[in-house]
Amino acid sequence: MRADKGEIDFSALHKNSPINLLGYRVGASSPLLPGERRAILASAVSDHLPNAFGPDYLAIWGTPGTRKRYQQIQRHLRFLLKSQGAHPRRRLAANDWTADLEWLTAEFGARFAY
Repeated sequence: MRADKGEIDFSALHKNSPINLLGYRVGASSPLLPGERRAILASAVSDHLPNAFGPDYLAIWGTPGTRKRYQQIQRHLRFLLKSQGAHPRRRLAANDWTADLEWLTAEFGARFAY
């Protein structure tokens, strides 16, 4: 999907992600505290994701409690940080994504280490 200036509109990707459907929100407009965001991320690692995408897309995210799921959540947060984090109005969101990535690694990294 393209925005008016020929740029990719990443907002649609964010709104339709599995973790977003679980309630994960960041930045100034998010009502969630860090602990609430992280509980959603922990649930995303360990539990089933919403079945709103079809089997091929969900296969990319892996099954609950696997390294593949953990890595896909990391990739998704890094994608959001890289694609949207440099925008001045996304500074708080970028801070949240960074903090949540650090937490995710500290919480699950050893469990899913190679």
